[in-house]
Amino acid sequence: MFIKDMAYYLMPPPSHEGVVQIAPSLVTDDDDDGIPNPTVVPLSRLRDFHFTFLIRHPRRSIPSLYRCTRPPLSDLTGFHYFLAEEAGYRELRVVFDYLRATGIVTDENRFVLDADDLLENPEEAIKRYCGNVGIEFRPEMLSWDKGKGCEMFEKWKGFHEDAIWSDGLKRREKRTREKTEEQEVAEWTEKWGADAAELIRRTVEETKADYEYLRGFREVF
Repeated sequence: MFIKDMAYYLMPPPSHEGVVQIAPSLVTDDDDDGIPNPTVVPLSRLRDFHFTFLIRHPRRSIPSLYRCTRPPLSDLTGFHYFLAEEAGYRELRVVFDYLRATGIVTDENRFVLDADDLLENPEEAIKRYCGNVGIEFRPEMLSWDKGKGCEMFEKWKGFHEDAIWSDGLKRREKRTREKTEEQEVAEWTEKWGADAAELIRRTVEETKADYEYLRGFREVF
């Protein structure tokens, strides 16, 4: 299982914190190891998966998520509102730490990939991923036909348009200089207005610590 922001949907909603969320009929004797399970999935079921993780700097992911809630993309996604918590950084960190605590994720099988590293080293990144999950790497994994074979994305129209209409993973030059916060806020303000820019800036600040924590476990190229 390759986890990105979807960890948010493995957790009970904030309003249900402290309430038992796992259906009693799903619980087995193997689910009680003394470590509180923060998810809605029984531990015995979580052990069936090999987990890998994709992270992205919030300075890039939060504006991208916000863009999906504004026209014209919102006409495709059907999402006309922005919920900061759906970025999923805190939930991803919590799930990651729980999987480590239970021994599902170990130093030997751990795989955390940063999106910038993927774009700057696509072939090596995919080779390492294949090695981690035990599948054979093929060069054709790095390219595809625009708009074809994307039926799996139909449920989430609008969220993957850039990937769908690309033709592969091509090596990007390493970033040598980041934009300043002022430059980014100015760009967000120009695109979506001052209130939106402030919301994006605040969400980036709130998620940065969790991203940096996970980044400390990433594959190094």
